[in-house]
Amino acid sequence: MIQKISKGPVPAEGFLFFPVKGKKPASFPDWVPTIVSENWEEDFVSSWRLNNEYLFKVPALEMDHAFRRNCKNWLGKALNFFKQRGVKSFNLWMPQLPEEDLKIAILDFLEVPLYMEYDIGYFKTVKPEITRIEFVNYVFNSHTHIEKFARLVNDGKIINESVNETRRLVDMPANLLGPQELFNEAAQLRQYGARVEMVAPEKVAKMGGLNAVGAGSVNKPVLFEIELNPSDEPPILLIGKGITFDSGGLCLKPRESLPEEKTDMAGAAAVIGIIRSLAEMGYKKRIVAIIPAAENMPNGNAYRPGDIITMYDGTTVEILNTDAEGRLILSDALCYAREYNPRLVIDLATLTGNIMQALSTRYTGLFCNDKDLERRLMKAAEDGGEQVWPMPLHPDFSDEVKGRFADLRNAAISGKEAGACTAAAFLSYFVRWPWAHLDIAGSAIEKKGRSYRPVGYASGVGVKLVVNTIRDLD
Repeated sequence: MIQKISKGPVPAEGFLFFPVKGKKPASFPDWVPTIVSENWEEDFVSSWRLNNEYLFKVPALEMDHAFRRNCKNWLGKALNFFKQRGVKSFNLWMPQLPEEDLKIAILDFLEVPLYMEYDIGYFKTVKPEITRIEFVNYVFNSHTHIEKFARLVNDGKIINESVNETRRLVDMPANLLGPQELFNEAAQLRQYGARVEMVAPEKVAKMGGLNAVGAGSVNKPVLFEIELNPSDEPPILLIGKGITFDSGGLCLKPRESLPEEKTDMAGAAAVIGIIRSLAEMGYKKRIVAIIPAAENMPNGNAYRPGDIITMYDGTTVEILNTDAEGRLILSDALCYAREYNPRLVIDLATLTGNIMQALSTRYTGLFCNDKDLERRLMKAAEDGGEQVWPMPLHPDFSDEVKGRFADLRNAAISGKEAGACTAAAFLSYFVRWPWAHLDIAGSAIEKKGRSYRPVGYASGVGVKLVVNTIRDLD
């Protein structure tokens, strides 16, 4: 898909305009179809117009807290309307947006058609007939200095294509994407100049968490690292949870939830997407990513409730729940991260179902031990239109995971109370730097759907958020 910005329309099949309540233009340019200006009613109910043949009506939108969400939702509805009628190109005019809002508008509008490019018929033998949008031209007012936005269009395209690649990985079935296959997918980043290597077997052998979680599967666990711009400087370090299938182990999950457990590697997929985006954008600073990958399965070799394991740094952990496996593999990765002396660490993980009880399926939970890093992440979330909410890290939660027979226990004394908080507290025991933990268990999959993101498919959450945060750091 080609997307560009200009000060006037270009030849295209469709013409769309974006109405804002109470913001009727004082005058209309000559190139605006007459039907648009004539139908701009007193209540500012406006229209999306196509070649005097199709009319898609959309209400003028209030400039309130829901404006961005409504913009993207209505754009998705309009594109679906046009795609069903074979329209492949259009101009989109936004006459009412002041220049200071154009950056956000561009990124929002770039996202929608690219998200709609995602192939939901990837594994179908008979592909659904889909008309793809081939060209979008964003038309701004003549006084706008559009040259300074040209980089935004390119960067937005890179990020959203990486998001779609992340979505593809998350939606892959576990029989085609095990720990080794996840490494093979990450190895594709070599074409962007990244170093992608397995961690030495003698080091992995010391990782009690990773090896315990993967012991019940015929697909052996792996730990691999990705490095962009190698140097001696302390890197920004990313960690992604890579459980390619989570049965719960001997603490078996309910039958109805098992089909979705192929998505328990969404954190690892997001990290791959983040590295790809930064590499394509020409990011110059050092980035290191660590991905622990395993299947959590229940066979005769599986780890058991009551077992005591030893993590990479020598910490002992009593196992109370084999379905609390994510914190074990992430903790080994956090211990291994010390060898890089990172300037900061961000991990992404579908860690707890409890985060959905606190924040629903729309929000990502943010646990952070550094105010500046938290502020930057929240700003990136707001600018990028992602829903993120800060959650507490408190000593009371750390007390919940102190062990009786070992240093720690992998489940809280109080059971499911504040499960997302106690899981984050477990991870924090192994942290030595500014650190943010993003619990994406609810937001990694579209549970409710949007006009441009269908229900039941991966969302690609975290890629845009972390890319923009990293770029803001430098």
